[in-house]
Amino acid sequence: MVETMRAAVYEGNGKLVVQDVVVPSLHGILAPKKFEKGYVAIKTDDTCLIEVEAAGICGTDFHILEGKHGSSPPIILGHEYIGRVVDTGWSVTHIQRGDRVAVDPNIKCGVCEFCRNARPNMCRNMSTLGIFMDGGFARYNLVPAKQLYRLPEEIPSHRAVFFEPLACVMHGLEKVRPRFSDRVLIYGGGTIGCLFALSLSLSGIREIIVIEPSELRKSYAFHMGARSVIHPSQEEKKIRASDFDLVIDAAGASGIVPHMIEYARPGARLLLFGQQNVTVRDTASFTMANQKELEIHGSYAASYSFNRTIETLCSSNPRIKRLEYLVSHTLGVDDIHCAMELLKTGNALKVVITPGKVK
Repeated sequence: MVETMRAAVYEGNGKLVVQDVVVPSLHGILAPKKFEKGYVAIKTDDTCLIEVEAAGICGTDFHILEGKHGSSPPIILGHEYIGRVVDTGWSVTHIQRGDRVAVDPNIKCGVCEFCRNARPNMCRNMSTLGIFMDGGFARYNLVPAKQLYRLPEEIPSHRAVFFEPLACVMHGLEKVRPRFSDRVLIYGGGTIGCLFALSLSLSGIREIIVIEPSELRKSYAFHMGARSVIHPSQEEKKIRASDFDLVIDAAGASGIVPHMIEYARPGARLLLFGQQNVTVRDTASFTMANQKELEIHGSYAASYSFNRTIETLCSSNPRIKRLEYLVSHTLGVDDIHCAMELLKTGNALKVVITPGKVK
């Protein structure tokens, strides 16, 4: 008898369905490439089967459903997830059955010019779990072993599930080199904005201002370390031009970049983390950026920040426990549409799907 499991499958054209699918087993995988035509071959010997413990819903999942982000339907969504190893290919040595693991969803080739020049997140042969091949919104999932990081048992699930987005945030912060004396402005008080606020506060930075219209998100941003949260309608009244050493876009909405340039001090750093939606076209005059000699940084996915992310998740600093507070709802796969609606209507911050949970 074929064993099945419940899974949230994206069928294309904005259609997400929950259905029974066959439980995967170790076999060779052809993963569609992310940037160019063709496939990435993943050998059985190098693959692990994991049982998913928890998977977070990301803004990218919404972009896929809205047709604003590429994907390869039909596909099981979910790229922010953790789990436990059930089976391994014979050549896998750094991970064993029974290990609790976190997943780096972006599968790099390791041999292109970017991979070999210390920029693996720019890999031209990349594929992504939960976007171009099956991901974590199901009980079981096949993962190339090189994408797995051993996760200490003592890290609570609601903290560990932030492994992937926190690694991305840390990658971005490595580019802008936060300093203790920095005055920081963050656009967006959602999950990513809160992760930036918490990471900066953990490093001792106190002057953290967040721009956010939602009252729900406002309360979370305060809890993560923001000194002040300002509604966009009050932004110009409460913020002076040339006031910030570091300005971060964690929202990705149009019209943000000109304000970032305006509020940055001469010599300040700008991080365009949120500018991931290919349908957004922002216009800004870079004359002021030039005259202020601003540093403007892009930030895409994560690179070498995964081990440091695990160290942060294990930190003895009591503030790290605040991560768990960001999970506003925990639901099963069968409740995926309810979860999406909660996020779409602004009635949730981070929703975590636990595939083993039966409705």
